[in-house]
Amino acid sequence: MTHIKNVFLKPGELVVSPTPVIIQTVLGSCVAVCLLDIKSGCGGMNHFMLPRSSKKNLSYKYGDYAIAQLISQVSALTGNTHFLVAKIFGGASILKELTSSIGEKNINLSLSTLKENGIKITARDIGGAEHRTIHFDTSTGRVRMYRANKSKTRIMLPVAKQALGKQKILVLDDMISRMVSLKMFLQQKGYKVAISSDPDAVLKKQKQSNMDVLIANADSAVKKVDGIYFYVSCKDDNTKKDVTVVVHEATGSLGKVIFDNGYADYYLDRINTEADLNKQIGNLLKAMFNQKSNIQ
Repeated sequence: MTHIKNVFLKPGELVVSPTPVIIQTVLGSCVAVCLLDIKSGCGGMNHFMLPRSSKKNLSYKYGDYAIAQLISQVSALTGNTHFLVAKIFGGASILKELTSSIGEKNINLSLSTLKENGIKITARDIGGAEHRTIHFDTSTGRVRMYRANKSKTRIMLPVAKQALGKQKILVLDDMISRMVSLKMFLQQKGYKVAISSDPDAVLKKQKQSNMDVLIANADSAVKKVDGIYFYVSCKDDNTKKDVTVVVHEATGSLGKVIFDNGYADYYLDRINTEADLNKQIGNLLKAMFNQKSNIQ
């Protein structure tokens, strides 16, 4: 029996393979383009977050660069683009006031770029207001798609292992007592912790490589933080250091949107008390730095 390799694609990543592979990903307002050479069976997929990059920001997070590279890398394996076909998915409006324009721009960029390159789109499931999970099998060209159920799910992703106590953690919130409580709790665990209610100061620390982990309250009413674009800036490629972003919230839905669209690495919901926040963050950090995942 032949076993086909499975690959999970995170936001801002691209996979191309000359051999059969099943590529999986989860989409919100992000878009994935599945590309296949129907003659050779070579194929690949990207998962991009925003439509356009800049000359200083060439990254698979951006659709113009991610699609161009996908076409280039697949055609490099086959020698031409004559037999390429594409399928596109995603571009949902999870919260209309936050992501409708992002999803729509991602979709339009995908359609126009594929048309400009003369690549036929054989299937699409785009727009709407639901998350999608897709499985692209390059051995057959088929895509299985599942629409996300409405139940709350907490998903954790592993990060690189570091020595406990060496991490610089910054807590961003609009409630001083909650920040101080979490700071004292984490300091007792051996972490180096700073607190702030100023998002500009947070981004400055990031650019100076003075932060390893950002813990932000998505329910916050802090100016410039009550929206998705602050978190986009936290993942900007111009920064010197890749910061792990943790968002938490009590009753809202912004945190889930931020996480689902790839602007946060971890998401904690139903955090209603300081004690609960301290416990959940403590467990999460312990799991992160010991290479464990799926902590509830």
